[in-house]
Amino acid sequence: SAPGIEIINLTLSDDKTSGANDTLSIADTSLTTLKVSGSAGVTLGTLTGATSLTSIDASGITTKAANTGISVTTDALTSAATIKGSSNGNDTIVASAATKVVTITGGDGDSTVTVNNNNANSITVGKGNNTISAVGTTGRTITAGSGNNTITTGSGMDTIVVGNATNAISISQ
Repeated sequence: SAPGIEIINLTLSDDKTSGANDTLSIADTSLTTLKVSGSAGVTLGTLTGATSLTSIDASGITTKAANTGISVTTDALTSAATIKGSSNGNDTIVASAATKVVTITGGDGDSTVTVNNNNANSITVGKGNNTISAVGTTGRTITAGSGNNTITTGSGMDTIVVGNATNAISISQ
């Protein structure tokens, strides 16, 4: 718990070649910015009470080991937010509780992104076997790099761009 702190810069270190993934819990109602960097991945769980959060940046995570990157679930964000996943790890990002638009950018790796709400969210992930769920009634923009991508959207006017590979796109109404 870190009450009253608006900005957290988290640097993780891993001296193993297999890649470490640290588990942390952050509960802070004042948090607006979270920056994660270093040579290890991190599982944050739900950022309980962090409804003022406008920026998560994990692009500084440098590990290429399997099952590393960032794993995070936002609370009910009350402002537009930008979330950047790791540059080449396997990220899990859930922002379905957001009440405003969320822009998510992930790097290469097998990303799982879930933003099931009625906001005009933007999701961009790099090459990898990505799973994206963006179900809602408002149009979204989804871009996925080459790989075996699975994308599920809702009934809004969505724009979807995918790279070369086997892609499965379904519409949930």
